[in-house]
Amino acid sequence: MGNSGGGGQVGQEIAETEKGRLPADRHGLGASAVLGAVLRGARSDLGQVGLTTLGARTTRRVRALGLGPDLPALLGLPIFRAHLRALGVQDPLFFLAQRHYLTRDLALAERARAASSHYLTEQVTQPSAYLSTVYQGEGLPLWAAAIGGHHYEIRLTGALDVANEGALSVSLMADQTRVGIMSFSFVPSALVTADSAAPGEAVFVVRKQLTRERSYQKPFFDAFDRSTPAHLLLASVEGLVQARGGDRIHGVRAACHPAITGENRSAMTAAYDDFWLSVGGTVASARAFCIPVPMQLRSVDELPPDRRHRALARRGHAAAIRAAACQAMLALR
Repeated sequence: MGNSGGGGQVGQEIAETEKGRLPADRHGLGASAVLGAVLRGARSDLGQVGLTTLGARTTRRVRALGLGPDLPALLGLPIFRAHLRALGVQDPLFFLAQRHYLTRDLALAERARAASSHYLTEQVTQPSAYLSTVYQGEGLPLWAAAIGGHHYEIRLTGALDVANEGALSVSLMADQTRVGIMSFSFVPSALVTADSAAPGEAVFVVRKQLTRERSYQKPFFDAFDRSTPAHLLLASVEGLVQARGGDRIHGVRAACHPAITGENRSAMTAAYDDFWLSVGGTVASARAFCIPVPMQLRSVDELPPDRRHRALARRGHAAAIRAAACQAMLALR
């Protein structure tokens, strides 16, 4: 589903939000707002899931009543409500109700911290133009190029169709077709590092997915010297991180991914763990790899001489996207 959705009051609230300030009623919602969210979530499940699933989801939602003041604050944030509308999500507590959120092993309190951290961080650090464009509009263009008669673009939006694998997405478009997506959230660093007291927040990439369509590949590989969509998308996330003054990204480990199963374990390990290792990642915790920004690829000198020119060209494409994404963010300040 696209990120086009309902202007109205929510859009007006976003437009009126001042950079660096939370809505004035941040702490005025209280338990009644959380209880209302529990009831709305339960209603959204009626007729959609079996009784066992309904009971499990409702139980997880009810526990939200004891998860502290940040939860009602989250429920009142204009960008959170706008994002739910754009996604078509009827359950305000989806991050508690669903079986998994971001990883397979986050406790309910950690899920609430992760969701609150992301939206609160965005609300207080980003200008209203960014919030409206990303969470309710068509998204923020980070980079674009016209090569060989084809148009390529990377755009930042709120998560488009999978709500539990990251609140933001960068999508790579080839002639209006999405060929790759990478989704992430800003989470407390303590949730993805081995240090449970780690301060600050981390960019946590959870989703990395490519289309099964193959018709784009030949012109794409010709244009970008056989770069992969995943590398170009990662470069765009790196640019966003650099614009915020960061120097690392965290990527989910396959064993903790919400979508891993016994049947797809090998494929998920290749898609996530092997990819993070290939760009310089190291194990940060049971949940995540830590990847330096910019990504650290194999030295060109280690490659056969006939492959070095193309390898350098691929690095050049990634660097251009990284710089463009960084500039797109800085231009909004």
